[in-house]
Amino acid sequence: MLERKSTSFLQRAISIGVDDSLSSEFNNRLRVLNIFIWTCILFCTPYYLTMFYLDNNSSAILFCVLQMFFSISLLCNKHHYYKFGKFLTLISTNYSVLALNFIYGHNSGFFLYYFTSPLIIYSFFHFYQFRQTILGILLYLSSYSIIEIANYKNVQPIIEVSSETISSMYYLNVIMAFAFLIVLTSSFSKFQNDIAKEVQTKNTELEKNQKELEKLLNEKNTLLSETHHRVKNNLAVISGLFDLQLMYDKDPRLKELLTNSKNRIKSMSLIHESLYHQSNVSKINLRTYIKDLVNEIAKTQSSKALVNFHFDLEEVHLDLSQSIPCGLIINEVIGNCYKHAFKNLASPAISITLKKNEKITLTLKDNGSGIDLANSEDINSLGMTLIDAFTRQLEGEFSYRTEDGTEFSLIFDCTT
Repeated sequence: MLERKSTSFLQRAISIGVDDSLSSEFNNRLRVLNIFIWTCILFCTPYYLTMFYLDNNSSAILFCVLQMFFSISLLCNKHHYYKFGKFLTLISTNYSVLALNFIYGHNSGFFLYYFTSPLIIYSFFHFYQFRQTILGILLYLSSYSIIEIANYKNVQPIIEVSSETISSMYYLNVIMAFAFLIVLTSSFSKFQNDIAKEVQTKNTELEKNQKELEKLLNEKNTLLSETHHRVKNNLAVISGLFDLQLMYDKDPRLKELLTNSKNRIKSMSLIHESLYHQSNVSKINLRTYIKDLVNEIAKTQSSKALVNFHFDLEEVHLDLSQSIPCGLIINEVIGNCYKHAFKNLASPAISITLKKNEKITLTLKDNGSGIDLANSEDINSLGMTLIDAFTRQLEGEFSYRTEDGTEFSLIFDCTT
């Protein structure tokens, strides 16, 4: 029971100022700093007791003041003034050792504490804080250099004490500096191991979460792929029904209407078929889709002129919400070309250009007579109405230009 209480007390003592809202690395380094400060406070105790025992009261008071500075550093950490607490600890350890060397002389052995400075600095600052680390090292190196220069110049100590006292102080400093180094090394190593274990645990959790996400993603893609397959099959059934109707009906006007409707359905079916066969079930390669769509449209127009298609298509990927209206627009424009442009034309041709800069530009140009923009029948047709509706769905703009044929241009933003 007593051991449990003492362990709990030690945990609370070294966890002063620890905040769960901060990173675990920061909190671990704060614990190392607290251990260092508590060690300095405890290490001051034998010094001022020794000084009182030797009737050197002024030195004893000096160690009491130093102990008070370290206690203030703990209070700063407790109230989350971390930078000030760290700075005060750094200054206290560095200049107290410097002052004690000048007070008692080089032979007192206080300079031995400077050999723990690399661990002290690395405990205070992690490797991301390069500038603070360099400044801390320079601070200790400059103080130690001053001590060695003073010893070389044979500067006398401020307080003259007996050789027996200096000898006792030297051996005490050897023992305390060595013990200080062991405590600091063990505490630093312990929390470095804790950090390593925590990193390993988090990596394991991340790997587990990644595998779970990959599993969910694969299930989602499988479900979407199956959905596209079913939609494609349903559209194929509808297209097949139109084919049956075309076999039984001889009315040319009805045949044209059914063919146009079948082509519109086919343009949507091709999108779902493409998504079913590729790994990315949310993006359509517009370049490949346009070529497949044109090929399917040409099959339904086999009784009409054989059109040469020329492609200049850049790599563009669209999601489903843009692919379908874009495909339907292409279907209507090419249908209009077959219907209006190639009457009595020996070598009909259609050029299709797809460019992507700040916006996507789709251009379809034929070499025929084209539509008559002054003819209300051409302008008010169902095809033109659909083109206008699908363009608004894309939040784009379209235009026709008649010069050496008819040129259709569509400009819209890519949402992906």
